[in-house]
Order: sequence, then C-alpha cells, then structure tokens
Amino acid sequence: MVEARWYIVHVAAGSERQVVAEMKKKFEKEELSDLLEEVLVFSKEAESVRRGARVKVQEKIFPGYVFVKMRFSPQSFTMIKSLPKVLDFLGATVQGVPQPLADEEVKKLIGQVEKLSESLRVQSCFEIGQIVRVRDGLFAGMEGVVENVDVPKQRLKVSIDILGRPTPVELEFSQVE
Repeated sequence: MVEARWYIVHVAAGSERQVVAEMKKKFEKEELSDLLEEVLVFSKEAESVRRGARVKVQEKIFPGYVFVKMRFSPQSFTMIKSLPKVLDFLGATVQGVPQPLADEEVKKLIGQVEKLSESLRVQSCFEIGQIVRVRDGLFAGMEGVVENVDVPKQRLKVSIDILGRPTPVELEFSQVE
C-alpha cells in the first residue's frame, strides 16, 4: 500500500471547514476512509474585544488552504478535486499529479502553529476616534477617544478630559472597554 503523504488543497476562502466535512463524508460514503489519514485547517485561538467584551475566536493561519495527509491514488485525487469549493491542489505537478510536501515541513508548521496557539494574543477591535471607557487603573470610569492603536504592544493612546483639557494617556487593551 502507498505511504500517506501531505498535500495542500486550495479552497475558496472561508469554506475550509465545510470542505473538510464534505471530504470526510465523501471518503466514508465511498468506503475509502483508509486513504484519508488526516485533514487539517491550521488555526490559532485568539482573543478579540468586541463591544467591550472579550471573546475567543479561531483565526485561520492559512485562509483558503486545507492540509491533507492521504494515500495518493487517482480515485482519491479525483474525489477531492470534485468537491464543491475545492479549487485545486497546490504545488508543481508531474504529469498532472501534485507533489507532496516533505514530512519535515509539515512537522515544522505544526510546531509553529502550536507556539502561536500558546501565545494567545488580543486582536484589536479598537479604532482611532472610537470612544472607550477605562475600566481599570487610575482613570477607571472615565471615557476617552482612541488616538492611536499599537497592536503588537497591545496598547492604546486615549485622550481623556482631565480638568477640561484633553490629556493623552497610554493604556493596555485590557484596561478599556
């Protein structure tokens, strides 16, 4: 039996999970589940602030791509290509057959994704000009206008009226809502 190898399937952006579900269903229906070993959509957990509330979201790392570990055969190739929202296999082809990824490359990617997931980041939903309320620190309870957003440092510059004068204050994302 042919060894299972990794391939990248290009799909319509936003339909990665739908394609994965359809792929698994089709392989089971055709009783070819043994050809399909693993299907991954690389994503990381991120924290987003929406309307002042923190929510956890799954953020795709490679939007529009599904990683498939399968035993390649003309039948498995055709089944995947015929799925709705599948555009093509990624990479060079030799006589119409896509070339697999090296296992080391995929292991490296998985390691990098795990590191990203461990370092949970807050994504900025703050915009310049937005009015925010300070919920922590010296200025708790006061409102101000966002002047600057520094996503990598997860900090905001907020203009707060103190004694009738706008005063710029640097705050962390977690201090405002």
